[in-house]
Amino acid sequence: MPSTTPPRCSLQFLSIAMPTLLARCASHDHAMRKLGRDAVMDFLGTTAGRMLLTLSGKDPKRLVESMPSARKASVSFGTQVIEWIGPNQGRVTFKREFMPHAYYAGMVEMLLELGGATMVGVRSRQTGRVDCEITFTWN
Repeated sequence: MPSTTPPRCSLQFLSIAMPTLLARCASHDHAMRKLGRDAVMDFLGTTAGRMLLTLSGKDPKRLVESMPSARKASVSFGTQVIEWIGPNQGRVTFKREFMPHAYYAGMVEMLLELGGATMVGVRSRQTGRVDCEITFTWN
Protein backbone atom coordinates (compact mmCIF):
# COMPACT_ATOMS: atom_id res chain seq x y z
CA MET A 1 0.00 0.00 0.00
CA PRO A 2 1.40 3.43 -0.87
CA SER A 3 2.41 5.65 2.02
CA THR A 4 0.08 8.42 0.85
CA THR A 5 -3.56 7.38 1.18
CA PRO A 6 -6.41 9.74 0.19
CA PRO A 7 -7.18 10.72 3.83
CA ARG A 8 -3.50 11.30 4.45
CA CYS A 9 -3.26 13.54 1.37
CA SER A 10 -6.26 15.57 2.56
CA LEU A 11 -4.75 16.04 6.00
CA GLN A 12 -1.38 17.00 4.51
CA PHE A 13 -3.16 19.51 2.29
CA LEU A 14 -4.87 20.97 5.37
CA SER A 15 -1.61 21.35 7.25
CA ILE A 16 -0.15 23.29 4.31
CA ALA A 17 -3.25 25.36 3.51
CA MET A 18 -4.41 26.21 7.04
CA PRO A 19 -2.09 29.18 7.68
CA THR A 20 -3.34 30.88 4.50
CA LEU A 21 -6.96 30.02 5.26
CA LEU A 22 -6.69 31.34 8.81
CA ALA A 23 -5.41 34.66 7.46
CA ARG A 24 -8.72 34.99 5.53
CA CYS A 25 -11.13 33.38 7.99
CA ALA A 26 -12.09 34.30 11.54
CA SER A 27 -11.29 30.88 13.02
CA HIS A 28 -10.26 27.30 12.30
CA ASP A 29 -13.94 26.24 12.27
CA HIS A 30 -14.82 29.02 9.82
CA ALA A 31 -11.96 27.94 7.52
CA MET A 32 -13.09 24.29 7.66
CA ARG A 33 -16.71 25.24 6.94
CA LYS A 34 -15.53 27.22 3.93
CA LEU A 35 -13.58 24.21 2.65
CA GLY A 36 -16.68 22.01 3.08
CA ARG A 37 -18.84 24.50 1.19
CA ASP A 38 -16.22 24.73 -1.57
CA ALA A 39 -16.03 20.91 -1.79
CA VAL A 40 -19.78 20.78 -2.49
CA MET A 41 -19.46 23.38 -5.24
CA ASP A 42 -16.49 21.54 -6.76
CA PHE A 43 -18.43 18.26 -6.79
CA LEU A 44 -21.49 19.91 -8.33
CA GLY A 45 -19.26 21.13 -11.15
CA THR A 46 -18.63 17.52 -12.22
CA THR A 47 -20.90 15.48 -14.50
CA ALA A 48 -22.04 13.35 -11.53
CA GLY A 49 -22.65 16.48 -9.46
CA ARG A 50 -24.71 18.18 -12.15
CA MET A 51 -26.82 15.04 -12.53
CA LEU A 52 -27.36 14.89 -8.77
CA LEU A 53 -28.42 18.55 -8.72
CA THR A 54 -30.84 18.00 -11.61
CA LEU A 55 -32.40 14.95 -9.93
CA SER A 56 -32.68 16.67 -6.55
CA GLY A 57 -34.07 19.90 -7.91
CA LYS A 58 -34.49 22.81 -5.54
CA ASP A 59 -35.37 20.58 -2.59
CA PRO A 60 -33.12 20.90 0.47
CA LYS A 61 -34.22 17.55 1.88
CA ARG A 62 -33.44 15.68 -1.34
CA LEU A 63 -30.06 17.39 -1.64
CA VAL A 64 -29.09 16.35 1.89
CA GLU A 65 -30.38 12.82 1.23
CA SER A 66 -28.11 12.64 -1.82
CA MET A 67 -24.98 13.23 0.27
CA PRO A 68 -24.13 9.56 0.98
CA SER A 69 -24.19 8.66 -2.75
CA ALA A 70 -22.20 11.76 -3.64
CA ARG A 71 -19.60 10.90 -0.99
CA LYS A 72 -19.35 7.32 -2.32
CA ALA A 73 -18.67 8.74 -5.79
CA SER A 74 -15.90 10.93 -4.35
CA VAL A 75 -14.14 8.84 -1.68
CA SER A 76 -13.73 5.17 -0.82
CA PHE A 77 -14.07 5.50 2.96
CA GLY A 78 -16.59 6.62 5.53
CA THR A 79 -20.33 6.31 5.92
CA GLN A 80 -23.09 8.83 6.50
CA VAL A 81 -26.48 8.14 8.04
CA ILE A 82 -29.22 10.74 7.72
CA GLU A 83 -31.99 10.87 10.30
CA TRP A 84 -34.97 13.21 9.98
CA ILE A 85 -36.07 14.67 13.30
CA GLY A 86 -38.83 16.80 11.79
CA PRO A 87 -39.97 18.21 8.43
CA ASN A 88 -37.16 20.79 8.35
CA GLN A 89 -34.61 19.36 10.72
CA GLY A 90 -32.29 16.42 10.75
CA ARG A 91 -29.02 14.89 11.76
CA VAL A 92 -26.18 13.38 9.73
CA THR A 93 -23.86 10.96 11.47
CA PHE A 94 -20.46 10.58 9.84
CA LYS A 95 -18.40 7.47 10.63
CA ARG A 96 -14.78 6.84 9.63
CA GLU A 97 -14.42 10.30 8.08
CA PHE A 98 -11.09 12.05 8.44
CA MET A 99 -11.82 15.74 8.10
CA PRO A 100 -12.78 17.89 11.12
CA HIS A 101 -16.51 18.15 11.89
CA ALA A 102 -16.73 21.79 10.74
CA TYR A 103 -15.83 20.65 7.20
CA TYR A 104 -18.93 18.43 7.06
CA ALA A 105 -21.04 21.18 8.63
CA GLY A 106 -20.04 23.41 5.70
CA MET A 107 -21.08 20.68 3.25
CA VAL A 108 -24.52 20.29 4.83
CA GLU A 109 -24.99 24.06 5.07
CA MET A 110 -24.18 24.52 1.37
CA LEU A 111 -26.51 21.71 0.28
CA LEU A 112 -29.39 23.22 2.24
CA GLU A 113 -28.77 26.69 0.81
CA LEU A 114 -28.51 25.34 -2.75
CA GLY A 115 -31.87 23.68 -2.17
CA GLY A 116 -33.41 27.05 -1.41
CA ALA A 117 -33.55 26.66 2.38
CA THR A 118 -33.61 29.89 4.37
CA MET A 119 -32.62 30.61 7.95
CA VAL A 120 -30.30 27.60 7.89
CA GLY A 121 -28.82 26.52 11.22
CA VAL A 122 -26.07 23.90 11.32
CA ARG A 123 -24.24 22.65 14.41
CA SER A 124 -21.48 20.09 14.46
CA ARG A 125 -19.60 18.11 17.05
CA GLN A 126 -16.94 15.44 17.09
CA THR A 127 -18.28 12.17 18.55
CA GLY A 128 -15.13 10.09 18.12
CA ARG A 129 -11.66 10.29 16.66
CA VAL A 130 -12.97 9.97 13.08
CA ASP A 131 -16.72 10.32 13.74
CA CYS A 132 -18.95 13.36 14.00
CA GLU A 133 -22.55 14.48 14.06
CA ILE A 134 -24.13 17.39 12.21
CA THR A 135 -27.56 18.67 13.24
CA PHE A 136 -29.42 21.12 11.03
CA THR A 137 -32.65 23.10 10.67
CA TRP A 138 -34.12 25.50 8.15
CA ASN A 139 -37.32 27.40 7.33
